[in-house]
Amino acid sequence: MENKQYFEVAAKCGHVGRGYYYEGRFFVEAGSASLAAMLIRQAPRVKHDHKDAILWVKKVDHDDYVRGCAAMEQNPYFHIKSSREQDEIMSLIEGDIYPETEREINYRKRRNKYYDRVVTKRSKGIRNKYKYEKYNRKYDLRNDGDYLDEIA
Repeated sequence: MENKQYFEVAAKCGHVGRGYYYEGRFFVEAGSASLAAMLIRQAPRVKHDHKDAILWVKKVDHDDYVRGCAAMEQNPYFHIKSSREQDEIMSLIEGDIYPETEREINYRKRRNKYYDRVVTKRSKGIRNKYKYEKYNRKYDLRNDGDYLDEIA
């Protein structure tokens, strides 16, 4: 018979704004702490592509596990289905929203080759390179409005 162990796992959850994360607390039954972390990393709303998505794992007893599962059921963040619903509960969850670490922001900058091309006060870089290229083509008015890329 397998030994039941209960864990509380804190993970970075998304959908709260660019450059921010929600610290979600999950309660899971698993054979080891690493298995619990692996299970939570695949859970919905967790930032799957972040290497540091799992913040910490702590072993808890059965009573804390039951209370934690009940708290997860009561948490509105895990039950919303649309951005409108999220806007309504934002005041309830804003205490657990934190800015991304500097290391993670630098990693995102390195992955996006268009990041440094245009950075304004409001934007943090180019999010969609195809739209950027589409809307920022250079026109040559001498040749009936042809694109400079096509002329060269």
